Amino acid sequence: MSTKSLFPTKVWNTGLLVFLLMHGVAHAREHSHCQEIPFTSPKTDQPTVTVDRVEGQVVAALPEMNGQLASASNLCMALFYLPTHRRIASLSTDSNGAFHLGDRRSGHYVIVTSGSRSPWRLPIAFSLSGAALRSKPARGLLLKLIVRNDRPTAVIASPIENLTLRRELLEMLKVDQGIRNEAIERGITTVSAEIKTQMAKIDALNDKRLRGIVGRYGWPGESLVGVDGAGAALTIVQHLSPRTQKQLLPRVEAAFRADEIPGGGYAMLVDHVKLSEGRPQLYGTVAKPFRKDQPIEFFPIEDPANVDMRRKAVGLPTMAAYRKLLRQMYFPSKHD
Repeated sequence: MSTKSLFPTKVWNTGLLVFLLMHGVAHAREHSHCQEIPFTSPKTDQPTVTVDRVEGQVVAALPEMNGQLASASNLCMALFYLPTHRRIASLSTDSNGAFHLGDRRSGHYVIVTSGSRSPWRLPIAFSLSGAALRSKPARGLLLKLIVRNDRPTAVIASPIENLTLRRELLEMLKVDQGIRNEAIERGITTVSAEIKTQMAKIDALNDKRLRGIVGRYGWPGESLVGVDGAGAALTIVQHLSPRTQKQLLPRVEAAFRADEIPGGGYAMLVDHVKLSEGRPQLYGTVAKPFRKDQPIEFFPIEDPANVDMRRKAVGLPTMAAYRKLLRQMYFPSKHD
């Protein structure tokens, strides 16, 4: 049985892999209210990371989602030169929490994050190496907000080791999702031969390139390419050949066990491999194509009575919540 999906999969803002329709991405941009963020001294006991560019992503760890990571979209950020407290730049993150504050000279800096409509402010210090043109790939910045009682209380910085590879994976995802969005816009239950041919060409190119990436670096996880880059790789692999998916599954599982990727992406790949071999899926992540007026049905699930327990173990919502999410994403109401 072939279960290779014609439809988009995307890393949801809770880090879960689900079938989603991308409605477009808002780019990081300058906001007047973000320019009002004052300099805030960072804690002296925070470790200082060293990166090459002020580029990366802001995510939030959500207690209600078992610590899974959500994109911190439309978050205000201000960059200050630490020795003088001088403001260098300010902007808000895009819809995926990504930011790019440009190339800067080497030295010690502080980024102050702030809610666009909330009074909280969190500073984090870091160092720029001034080695953006070195032979090794440039390192970027991943900022994790720790959320308690619906309010960020701390921020942790870590390096993204390969910004070039992160950008490549995000571009591969853009192409992967673009053709699938076009298929959905034309009708998700009747995909034309032209679209299928274009999709097959894109998937073949991604298949070859992703296998090359994994062969060189191992599975691209959070520390190598950031949360969004890791999510891009997980989305792309869901659309590759069953043979490639089976070959890469041990690498994906190892990354999941090492907390380098979310459990949802691992679970979806497990289900795709099982279904391609004619076996029931384990986590119930793969739904059959459906129309707006149809109930959502899933390909066969092993031990369905306990599927929600297995889903919870990898950070997925219940099947009931998943059904609602799928319908909302494929057929959003006018009020969404």
